[in-house]
Formats: sequence, C-alpha cells, structure tokens
Amino acid sequence: ASHTIAASFTANTYALTVNVTGSGSVNRHPDAPTYAHGTPVELTAVPGTGFAFTGWAGDLTGTANPDTVLMDAAKTVTASFADVAGPAVQVTSPNGTEIVSPYAPATITWEATDNVGVTSVDIELSRSGPAGPWETLATGEANDGSFEWTVTGPPATDAFVRVVAHDGAGNPGS
Repeated sequence: ASHTIAASFTANTYALTVNVTGSGSVNRHPDAPTYAHGTPVELTAVPGTGFAFTGWAGDLTGTANPDTVLMDAAKTVTASFADVAGPAVQVTSPNGTEIVSPYAPATITWEATDNVGVTSVDIELSRSGPAGPWETLATGEANDGSFEWTVTGPPATDAFVRVVAHDGAGNPGS
C-alpha cells in the first residue's frame, strides 16, 4: 500500500552562558536565550566605572572588543575586568591655616573613597613644599579618617601633609 511520510527538521539550538569577573557587563548581538547552529554572536565588554576590560576566557579568548563567537555548540564565555582607578583622597585638616609647634599633638584628618574600597593609607610630611621630599609619618593605617601625631622637628614655615590611599588592586591615590 502507499504511505505518506512527513519529516520535520529543526536546527540545533545552543545556549550561550556569559560570566563576568570584576565590574562590568557584556552586550550580545543578537541577544537571545538560545542560538541556531552557525549563528555568529557579537559580544561587547562594557567596563564598570573605574574598571578596564582585560580579556575573554572560555570558548572565546583574547582581548579584541567587540569579538564574535560562532554558535556550533553550547558555549561559555567569561569577560574579565580589572580595577584601574586609584582612590580619591582629600586632606581635611590641616587645611593651610594651622600653626603647630614641634612636640605638640596634632590631628591629621582625611576622606578617602574608592570604587571597590580603600584597604590602607600612608601619611607623609614635606617640610620643603608640595614637591617633597616626603617623610613617612605612618604606613598601612586603617582608612578611619584620622591620625593622631606628635609634631616632630625641625620647625618649618611651609609644611605639607599628604595622605596616600591604597585599594585592593594596588592602585594608589593621594
């Protein structure tokens, strides 16, 4: 006897998993939950504030941005971003109007912020102007905004205080 046979075919579809390390995002073009076999997908890494794109890993490697992955199987891609911004620091006291005497107590205050976090601060003094040389008063201090100091000699008419803040990526800001 005669028979009629019907066949249906569909293209294989695959998922594209995108992960991010650091702060940033990845735009896909086209943006879809799954992709038909052979579909090229353009990926664009978008760094967060204070971060830079450092490269792709997984089923896409290198540093080209944007770059394209060909969907011929399920794929996983990771975009990596590194913290490149140093902390912002403002010395709030002394502010240029103080007169302090050698061997008297003084308080140095500051505000330090960072896109990820300030891990420590160093406090320095120049007795010869803003270009230095700089004398270390303290290193590795907590970012609590205050440092108690007994003023040392010799006296100077124009001394400068500098606070250098460090973040977890090793970026300084002063």
